[in-house]
Amino acid sequence: MKVPNGSIFQISSSTALTEGDSVKIDSESLHFEGMANSVPSTRNEFATVKKDLEDSVLVEINGTTQSIWNPNNISVERGVTVEISDTGIVSDVFPDVDPSLSLFERDNDSLIKSFREDKPEDKDDDDILSFSDFGGMTIQQNQFRERVELFLEDAEALREVGTEPRMGALFYGPPGTGKTHFAQILSDSLEAQFYRIRGPEIVSKGVGDTEKLIRDIFDDAVDESPSIIFFDEIDSIAGDRGGSETRDFSQRIVAQLLSIIDGFDRARKNVFVIAATNQINEIDAALRRSGRFDWEVHFPEPDSEQRRQIFESLREEYKISESVSEDDISQILSRTEGWTGAKLRKLLNEAGALCVIDGHGEIRHSHLLKAHERVQQEETNQGGI
Repeated sequence: MKVPNGSIFQISSSTALTEGDSVKIDSESLHFEGMANSVPSTRNEFATVKKDLEDSVLVEINGTTQSIWNPNNISVERGVTVEISDTGIVSDVFPDVDPSLSLFERDNDSLIKSFREDKPEDKDDDDILSFSDFGGMTIQQNQFRERVELFLEDAEALREVGTEPRMGALFYGPPGTGKTHFAQILSDSLEAQFYRIRGPEIVSKGVGDTEKLIRDIFDDAVDESPSIIFFDEIDSIAGDRGGSETRDFSQRIVAQLLSIIDGFDRARKNVFVIAATNQINEIDAALRRSGRFDWEVHFPEPDSEQRRQIFESLREEYKISESVSEDDISQILSRTEGWTGAKLRKLLNEAGALCVIDGHGEIRHSHLLKAHERVQQEETNQGGI
């Protein structure tokens, strides 16, 4: 028989037990001592899986979040509904069930843990990112990289010469231009703890819950410093408070961010804060003032030379035949005007799939050409043309 903490204990064959029975177990020997007098609650709840955390599962319902123990290693995927027993463990999976309102309280520690990405020291060498992995870097992006390294590594020296550390930045530009990738590379190069927070993930319907979570994230970042807190899709939670469609929680979040940023000496605590948006004009103006997210770094669609640099940085990850000449690559790239780095990666992924389908061990020119046609057609279809 298995108990909620995952331990196994033995009972005699003459003892009849059913799931949900309360029993007495010796805490040291784990021997069954008999039935308990108390009657357990029979209430089970349903929750939506947000993330698998190895021996536990992060679940969320209507803005509440909780880490639930999964001692039986039940296989779960993001988005499915799980049943949580009255003992507080994952007991079953129901893909087609709509979860009812959870009674669990928000668990900030587990949620913050889900925001953290592995530090370089915890990664395999091949997984550690460097700026050689970012092709087509603009002059502004390179200057930003240099300054961040100075601020996180030599903040005191900067103060001595009168330079005020600026520890907040706003990345803006179209989707797929490398904003998140650049921030992750920056974090790995500084051996920093990286927190990736997608805007809606921190929103709770409970009054004060989101504000407390933001404070807890900053406190955790100080404990794990050097740290980079990256707010992705910041426009989804910090839109212009003067807009007619602004929601109450957006006003609360902006106010909380302003309060923390203004009162938090991030330079001395080795914490850098970056926000990213595809719609810079939607960001509340108060967040863009001096001392806040005032360092704005543009991530534009790459020009022809930058696209070639991006392609060259990506091709190291793929097995491309030596028969593919520079002229062949130039031919492909000449057809990619307006493409982002994400779209170029999509091209190479499609070429790799075509290579395998054809039974070849290397990507050939014909695969690149056909992949370009497929990606271009897909983009056209999505655009409704």
